[in-house]
Amino acid sequence: MLNLVNEQIGGLSENVKQKFFPCIFVTFTFLLFSNLQGMIPYSFTVTSHFLITLGLSFSIFIGITIVGFQRNGLHFLSFLLPAGVPLPLAPFLVLLELISYFFRTLSLGTRLFANMRPYFHVAFVA
Repeated sequence: MLNLVNEQIGGLSENVKQKFFPCIFVTFTFLLFSNLQGMIPYSFTVTSHFLITLGLSFSIFIGITIVGFQRNGLHFLSFLLPAGVPLPLAPFLVLLELISYFFRTLSLGTRLFANMRPYFHVAFVA
């Protein structure tokens, strides 16, 4: 598991990567065991509730944003403007990237909820 985390987090030293390992490992094990719980007959998974998945994605989003600002300051916002963008296009691209950054949280929470919800697609077909 530690090797997987080291592969996914690039550009940081091994010492810094190991600081993020407990958070990633706890999130992974929570999702693993809560999703496996749904495989037990007459049971359900807690990730089939929209507020659980939304709360999990928002808390991770807020945590990553706080850690990003603590480690990088305002330079954390540099991901909103890729290198080589023409200056007249910059305001639109920054706005688009900012909207994308915020909606990623909603998207990830909704995807986990929809995948874990039994017979979710039947409600929309019928």
